[in-house]
Amino acid sequence: MRALLSLLVLFVVPIIATNDSVIIDPAHLDECTAIIVGRKAGKHGPMTTHTADCLDCDFRVNKVPAMDHAPGSVRNVYLFKGDYPQTLASDRGATWLPNNLEGTPEQLVAWGTQSEIVMSIPEVS
Repeated sequence: MRALLSLLVLFVVPIIATNDSVIIDPAHLDECTAIIVGRKAGKHGPMTTHTADCLDCDFRVNKVPAMDHAPGSVRNVYLFKGDYPQTLASDRGATWLPNNLEGTPEQLVAWGTQSEIVMSIPEVS
C-alpha cells in the first residue's frame, strides 16, 4: 500500500467582506506558513519548515557563547514586541544595541535605547 502524503500547509490571511469590496485586515498582514511532511511522505524522511511572513519582523540573529554565572545572577526578560526592533538591550550582546539598528533618524529616536524590562529570572549555572 502506498504511503499517504502527509503534507500540511497553513496560511491564513483574514479578510473583511463589506457590501462593495473585500479588504485584507491590516492587523493580520503578518502571518506565517508552516509545512509538515510525514515520515513516509518525504524522500528524505520527516521534515518541517516555518516562514515568518512579516512586513516588519526583527530578523537579527545573535550568537550567545557558553557562560558561567555567579550564584544569584539574574537575566532580564523584556516586554515582547513582535516588530522591528524586537529588543534593545545592553546585556544581550552587540546585536541588540541601539547603535546596531537600521532606520531613519526619526525611527531611531522613536525606538529609544532600552526595551522595557518586565521581570528578571535566575541564570542557570
